[in-house]
Amino acid sequence: MRARDLLLRSGTWWLVDRLVTGFAALVTQVWLARILGVESYGHVAYITGVIALLFPIAQMGVGGLVGAALVQNEAHQRDIIAAATGWRLIGGVVAALLGMIYWSAGLQTPASSTPLLLLSAALVPLGFSFLEFRFQAIQ
Repeated sequence: MRARDLLLRSGTWWLVDRLVTGFAALVTQVWLARILGVESYGHVAYITGVIALLFPIAQMGVGGLVGAALVQNEAHQRDIIAAATGWRLIGGVVAALLGMIYWSAGLQTPASSTPLLLLSAALVPLGFSFLEFRFQAIQ
C-alpha cells in the first residue's frame, strides 16, 4: 500500500472519529443540561473540568510514541505494550490519587463530592487500554 493511500485512509478514519465523537458529546451535553437544570449541570461541568485536568496525567502521553515504537520494533511488541500499559497504569493511579487529594481538601461543593471521588478512581483502568497500542501497530 502506498504511503499516500495509507495516509488518506488513516486520516479519513481520524476525521470520522472526531466528527462522531464531537457530535455525540454535543448531544450528550445538551441533553444533560436540559434534564439536570442549571445548578445540577454546573456540578457536572465542574466535575468534568477537574477530571479533564487529571486525564492527561492518566494517559501519560505515550500513545503516539508507542505506536511508532511498535512499528519500528516488531520483534519487541509485547515488551513495548507491557511497558506502555505499566506506565499508563502508574499514571492512572497518580491521577486518581491527585483527584482524591483534591476531594479530601474539601474544595468542591457537597453535591460534587461523591461523583468527583468516583470519577477520580475511574482513571485507574485507563492503564489497561493496551488494545489501542496493538491496533496502532497493525496499521
